[in-house]
Amino acid sequence: MFLKNIFIALAIALLVDASPAKRSPGFVTLDFDVIKTPVNATGQEGKVKRQAIPVTLNNELVSYAADITIGSNKQKFNVIVDTGSSDLWVPDASVTCDKPRPGQSADFCKGKGIYTPKSSTTSQNLGSPFYIGYGDGSSSQGTLYKDTVGFGGASITKQVFADIT
Repeated sequence: MFLKNIFIALAIALLVDASPAKRSPGFVTLDFDVIKTPVNATGQEGKVKRQAIPVTLNNELVSYAADITIGSNKQKFNVIVDTGSSDLWVPDASVTCDKPRPGQSADFCKGKGIYTPKSSTTSQNLGSPFYIGYGDGSSSQGTLYKDTVGFGGASITKQVFADIT
């Protein structure tokens, strides 16, 4: 029995490729922009009775954006880096922008780049629907794709992301 176990272990060891995984030295840097949205805060003048005042904290006034490319033709995007989400999504050329905020154009959601799958030879439609809802009641939906995503001088082939329509 002991010899049989040694023989099996030796056979497995010979079948496994012992060459180390290919690694490239160094690291990837990603430049990003800090976007600060102005706040229209109102206050109350005069004296206020000293007591606890309920205050809602909406921490949405600063975001970080980075430039990426998608596709064989390197379509350019400026995306928000959201550490609270694992999803990358970009607007499709046919997207309809809903509910612009005061001062935004009707096409506000197309201002940071649009994805045209047909113009990328590496684009692959996965045929799976995508939907994400947010705490403010807004949502985005579209289709999952695979394509080459580039950032900081590096690129990832067959990266899954959502094309929002």
